[in-house]
Amino acid sequence: MADRCPTRRTVIAPERAFRFPESGRSTVWDVSDQNIMFTPEFSTTDATEHTLIANHYVETEDALNLSVAFVRARILFGRQHVPLPTRFVAHYDVRGQRVVDDLEGRLDKALGDVAEVRVKRS
Repeated sequence: MADRCPTRRTVIAPERAFRFPESGRSTVWDVSDQNIMFTPEFSTTDATEHTLIANHYVETEDALNLSVAFVRARILFGRQHVPLPTRFVAHYDVRGQRVVDDLEGRLDKALGDVAEVRVKRS
């Protein structure tokens, strides 16, 4: 009989979890592994601004929620690896998608506390 490997479980502080506002569900990413590198798509030469590009499918509610959760987790992870003070910009490229009219407002509400949000529609 093969030995079973116990499941590794990591406890994450509640403030590091992202709660989906519409459904009340929450999800947690374990960002405690210090051997992982943070690489934004663009950074200023003085490393005070980092731009993350989100070229995600966001036409459905579930897809938008997953995208927001991923971008938020990526920013929170990046904060641990860049010098402070720093600024993050989340740039959503939604060209060719049928997205809701208030996408900018929804993204700003969901990510505005951690990043400036820009949306490229066309």
